[in-house]
Amino acid sequence: MNIQDWQASKGIAHKRVRLLVAESYEHTTTLFQDLQLRQGRSWEVAEAMAMP
Repeated sequence: MNIQDWQASKGIAHKRVRLLVAESYEHTTTLFQDLQLRQGRSWEVAEAMAMP
């Protein structure tokens, strides 16, 4: 593999990672909206620290 091929492969890999992150964010945001998790009560620090 020459340097141009390696750089092209690296560029493609970076684009795939960015796309995966964007799709994951959109999926998570949609899931939270569907489950109405945003409207839930917020966690208290003491409550979170007390969890096993």
